[in-house]
Amino acid sequence: MLNSGKRVSVFSALCMLIALCVLASCNFGNKPKLPKPPFETSIDLSRKGVVADFDIRVTWRRVYYFELRFGYPEGDWTEKERVRKIVGDYGRDKDNNLIEPGILTPVKLMIFKKQAQNEQIVYQKTTKDPETVGFSSSAFFKNLSYCDLPRGEYRFVLESFAQLQEYESIPTSFHVTFPAFPK
Repeated sequence: MLNSGKRVSVFSALCMLIALCVLASCNFGNKPKLPKPPFETSIDLSRKGVVADFDIRVTWRRVYYFELRFGYPEGDWTEKERVRKIVGDYGRDKDNNLIEPGILTPVKLMIFKKQAQNEQIVYQKTTKDPETVGFSSSAFFKNLSYCDLPRGEYRFVLESFAQLQEYESIPTSFHVTFPAFPK
């Protein structure tokens, strides 16, 4: 017969073992949580091929915008001017031509809806050069596209069709975002 001290330690050990099993089953049963928009990932446009391949989770149906951002240090006017000449100017002349078009940035964006065992393409856009649509104190923006995405899990693939050495020294990223105030 076990004395009361040994019964308590056996009982404690069993409780600990049960707790560990419950914890392990909870941990192994869950997939890692995917990031939600707004989402940003660094890309390298100085090389040809797939420059971004990632999954996200959309929790709210809305129109999402996809853009390329080309960074420069805030307040560094010389670097801002150098990046502007490469990326292209924000604005058009009286004939609706870009003031300074910059270097072409040919890319293709594909969005796949993830389902049980497969992926279905839901959006695809190829452009020889997305238009520069704006700038901030530290980046220029090129609007790639936008589309309505219902709730679910998605895989994004961004491919560059050119090896653009001019972009090698520019911090570049791909953004999935949405307007602050949906209409």
